[in-house]
Amino acid sequence: MPSPLWLFLIAPISSTFNGLSLANMGGLLSRSVAPQVQGEILGIGSSIAALANSLPPLIGGFVAASFAPEAPVLGAALTMFLAWLIFTLTFRRAPVPAPAVTGV
Repeated sequence: MPSPLWLFLIAPISSTFNGLSLANMGGLLSRSVAPQVQGEILGIGSSIAALANSLPPLIGGFVAASFAPEAPVLGAALTMFLAWLIFTLTFRRAPVPAPAVTGV
């Protein structure tokens, strides 16, 4: 049986990219909608993030017990790759209006 040490080595990398994605998600969400609905969209985004952070431990425990201890990590890596692929193929950057210049 392989050593579980690699699970501890990958945790900081995973945490770093999770932190970066959560910070960037707020920016992407707020720039994608009109200013009047930004609060609503950011609230929905936070709810989805909470759900996304609560389901994997439940599913991962079942998958690890049914298949192999490394199966949840491999499944998460595949899911993240597919999410990145879908994002890069479908996301279109909205033009950002230039800020208004006021005379002094």
